[in-house]
Amino acid sequence: PCGCEEDGVSFCSFDDGSTGECEACSKHATRASCYDDGLPSTGADDCAQRCFPCGCEEDGVSFCSFDDGSTGECEACSKHATRASCYDDGLPSTGADDCAQRCFPCGCEED
Repeated sequence: PCGCEEDGVSFCSFDDGSTGECEACSKHATRASCYDDGLPSTGADDCAQRCFPCGCEEDGVSFCSFDDGSTGECEACSKHATRASCYDDGLPSTGADDCAQRCFPCGCEED
């Protein structure tokens, strides 16, 4: 591994076989984009697992609740009218952060 992987933040590209460069999850809007980016299969798998732990996250559409700690259920962004509402919905902090980042990626109230 690269040594800087962080779930929901960065993944290892594995461009050099057993290691590689760290890349930002923010480069990818969907799990499928990990496999369309020219990464080796191990890099694409690491991207999918670290950047999309629930498997259905999509910017502006859905986010991971993280109700089960490192994973959870997918929830619709349409439930939230504002970024602040992500933090008032009873979600764990990681789920609220994922909601805010995926549903309001620009940091504004509406996208």
